[in-house]
Amino acid sequence: MKLPLRITVEHPDCERFSGELGASCSPMLTKSAKGDGWSRRQQETTPLIKKWYAALGRGVTLSEELTIPSSGFSVSPDMIDDIQTKWTECFGHQHIKVQPSKIHIYGSHRYRHHADETHPDFLGTFLVGIGDTCSSVNTSLKNVLKMKDGGTRHAANARLGTWVAFATGVDFSVDPMNVPGHISFISFKIFRQPDTLGTNSNDRLVALLSRLPRPCAILLDKKYILHPDDLSSFDSHLHRVAQEVADARLLHVVINWSLRHFSEPSNLRIISSVRPLTVHYMDALQHRGDDEEETDDDEVPEEEDTDMKLDVDLTGTEWEWLMSIPEDIPFYTHTNMFEEITIPWKELIKEEREQKPVCPREEENTYFGYALVLLAKSELGRPNKRRAEAGEEGIPSKVHKVE
Repeated sequence: MKLPLRITVEHPDCERFSGELGASCSPMLTKSAKGDGWSRRQQETTPLIKKWYAALGRGVTLSEELTIPSSGFSVSPDMIDDIQTKWTECFGHQHIKVQPSKIHIYGSHRYRHHADETHPDFLGTFLVGIGDTCSSVNTSLKNVLKMKDGGTRHAANARLGTWVAFATGVDFSVDPMNVPGHISFISFKIFRQPDTLGTNSNDRLVALLSRLPRPCAILLDKKYILHPDDLSSFDSHLHRVAQEVADARLLHVVINWSLRHFSEPSNLRIISSVRPLTVHYMDALQHRGDDEEETDDDEVPEEEDTDMKLDVDLTGTEWEWLMSIPEDIPFYTHTNMFEEITIPWKELIKEEREQKPVCPREEENTYFGYALVLLAKSELGRPNKRRAEAGEEGIPSKVHKVE
């Protein structure tokens, strides 16, 4: 980040502060800088963080996080502009709103796990470090901020001027600090501007969707819990336009993909499949898992097909239309299709997590991929290959198989 950072703190429990952090340091100092540069930063911010920590920490337990809410501080417009620029460079979003969220302060033994916001236009989080003294005490604790994106793990520190940005779908936590010291950072929430989709965007979408084959599907921009109340502004706009040009249906999906090597090392093939996911499939998967647990290991074949077909009867349900479309329809996406599409926020271990809103049901702590299925108006009444093979011309099949 560009130094100095200009902030004002006016929290009732803290001593008022209004000034610049990092004014005595070179603005060109980067993350890789060592020695006196980092020492000067720590000397400037450590007394301030200690004061906030002592003032906010009265009467709290060691497992609690100390924070100054957005109502208790403000940052300069230059800092907001800098964050907007960096976010756009990282993720490509042009029209965003940067909203200061909290100043987080951690001392010894304090840690916290965080989960995503559930606002439909929430894009991600941007953290700006304002102080980290743990690394000067113990070199093994240089990076206590941890991010997990699918199977990839990242780490960062909270030294003054360092920053890290992560989009929705990334699990974030602060490791326990079992050494003396403090870390502090400011979190900003990034939202999509709701008024950035106008008539021109609508016309372009109509032209694009009209050229797509029927049936087909489009993976939406965001992930959602089962039966979401709202879609993000872009996904909602896409859904509205799609309804003008096709019979548009929303469907939760799970993406499986694998990378296979052939004769030459450079000869690679990516194989992927998209599966529908409804409560009926989830129930069937649960029952299959229970049956597998009861099976004796000696009875399992040596070459068991791990990609078993799942028989689900959708007759009479709101998903009966799935039985009227082929299994090999094309899917389109404007993002990386091969990212992990299912994000579980609830771990098996007992950890305190920040989830808004707090959901009592387990399935509401899991975010799934969402697809927009486009059907021709006559698609639902057309017999497909599976029905013809079964000799049931014009009659919906009783069983839908997911391969």
